[in-house]
Amino acid sequence: MYFLATDTYAIGRPTLGPAPDIMKTAGVELTRADLSVLDKAGRASKGEVRISTDDSGLILEGLHQQVREVIPSRSGSLRYDRKIWDLCRELLTMLHHRDPLLPGRLALDPSLLARFGKIKTPKGTSPLLDMAINSADDPILIKCGPEFHGALMPVDRSVARGAASRGDQFLW
Repeated sequence: MYFLATDTYAIGRPTLGPAPDIMKTAGVELTRADLSVLDKAGRASKGEVRISTDDSGLILEGLHQQVREVIPSRSGSLRYDRKIWDLCRELLTMLHHRDPLLPGRLALDPSLLARFGKIKTPKGTSPLLDMAINSADDPILIKCGPEFHGALMPVDRSVARGAASRGDQFLW
């Protein structure tokens, strides 16, 4: 089971573990506010949580504390092109199977990279962030711990160089 999230600059796909029924697929669309509610509920549970889906939406239950949060699916009420999820999955698959070649120089927005610093790895595993860099223009494949794969867009150097707020001083 995995979540797929994007803001069109970065993609995150943490794997949560095996689904009870491997052939069953379910999609639940959430807003940023929904994710904030889930984050607070997860922290309040003070331990492991169980995440499941049913007709009502996404359900988070604390295994050690009396915490239960039901987030209704926003499917159909959110206005955007849903093909974005297929594109994100395809991009992660393509980047994962490519042989990385390190470019000479790469520009990144550090605030985007910092988002991956919030990833929690399973207890006893390393939180090391491993990045596969194919070119200075391609998205960067990211793996953190044994269960999280993501991608990050690098900054377009020619656009950054032309920005009045940065200019050539911004780059090497």
